Amino acid sequence: MHTALPLSIITLGNVTLVVRVLWQKRHRQDDWQRKWKLTTHLLLFAIFFMIAWYPLTINSIVYMYTSSSVSTSLQVTYFFFLPTLLEMILPIISLFILPDFKKIVFRCRKITVTPNTLNHPIPVVKSH
Repeated sequence: MHTALPLSIITLGNVTLVVRVLWQKRHRQDDWQRKWKLTTHLLLFAIFFMIAWYPLTINSIVYMYTSSSVSTSLQVTYFFFLPTLLEMILPIISLFILPDFKKIVFRCRKITVTPNTLNHPIPVVKSH
């Protein structure tokens, strides 16, 4: 229950930011590509955040008013794990969103190995 108000504020803030960016695009065209990239990153994080926290919050509210065993089972089996999964996935997503990260990590180096021949005389063994 203690997560319902922060979730509502975060969702409202994210929607407000996206609407503001879209409104600015309509009235101004300066640096639009950078703002769009930031907006998509915000939306990506917000969607993952909501996917992780809304089911747990809604199920907690339902459980407070109904006390059903199905709600308890769902919460213990699935919904408690979602915020932990979010904490594990978001750093990985953050790394892949960085523009230079993919270039640095996944760059293909063309390294060629050439054999070196040594010009040493072959010893000749004389037999008597």
